[in-house]
Amino acid sequence: MHETENLYIIDSSSLIELQRRYPPDIFPSVWEHIHDLAVSGRLVAPIEVKKELLEGYDILLQWVTDHDFIFQEFDDELIEKTQEILRQFPRIADSESDKLYHADPFVVALSLTMKERPQQTLTKYRICVVTNEKGKLPGNPNLHPDNMKKIPDICSNLGLDCVDHFGMFREENWSF
Repeated sequence: MHETENLYIIDSSSLIELQRRYPPDIFPSVWEHIHDLAVSGRLVAPIEVKKELLEGYDILLQWVTDHDFIFQEFDDELIEKTQEILRQFPRIADSESDKLYHADPFVVALSLTMKERPQQTLTKYRICVVTNEKGKLPGNPNLHPDNMKKIPDICSNLGLDCVDHFGMFREENWSF
C-alpha cells in the first residue's frame, strides 16, 4: 500500500503572511513545523519566490538563507510550462506592479510540472499550492481565464489543489 502525503509549492504571500502573523520569536513551533516540511522535501518553491522575498522582505532574509534548498532552479520544462501559463493567463504577471519579480506564474508552473511528472518514490504525493492570495472565482464563477490573475483562480481552472497557510496547517493536522 502506498502512502499519500502532501507536497506543497509555497508562494511568497504565504511566507510573508506567516512572518506577519506568527513571528518566530513568539511562535517558534509554527516555524519548526515549516522547517520540518522543508527538510523532508515536502515544501518547495520556484527560485522566483526567493527573488521576490529578497527584493523587499528583509525580515525573511535569514529564513530564506537557511532554507535555500527549497527553491527550485529553472529547467527547460519549467520555463516552457511558465510560458504556457503566461499565454493562458496573461494577467497573472501583474505588469502594472512596481515589483521587479513576479513569482506567481512560476508557482503555478512548478505545481503543474510536478503534478504531471512521474513520481519516482514509494510515497505518492498530492501536489498542493499554498498562497494567501484571495481569488475572485467564488464571487464570480464566470470569470474568463484572460481576466484571472490570482493563484487560487488559476489553480481552480487548472484542477490544482490550492490552500492558504491555515489550510496547510489543517492538512498537516497541526495545532498550536
